[in-house]
Amino acid sequence: MKVYSENGALLTALQQGRIDIVMSTINGLRYQAAQPASQTAFLGEYHRLDVGFTFTKGSPLTKAFQAAVNELIKDGTYARILKKWGTTASAIDASRINPPERT
Repeated sequence: MKVYSENGALLTALQQGRIDIVMSTINGLRYQAAQPASQTAFLGEYHRLDVGFTFTKGSPLTKAFQAAVNELIKDGTYARILKKWGTTASAIDASRINPPERT
């Protein structure tokens, strides 16, 4: 097992055959595999971790942020952003406050 602090070094090691596989964040790997120059393929998920945002308990921004994300989902902007970055398979269907962990 090797650990790299920079994605460029990791990708170079993979392309040069010094490592055989990379385990990292799903969206980062999906994006990387969508780039022809990376010469990589996304093989699948081991365990999905959704992105979250944290606000101070009781913050008025919490529900406003949730509503904004849900509006982006509803009007298609969210889907267009994910498509641009090659991460559509990681889409959520709604923004939730304190959702249960997915298993």
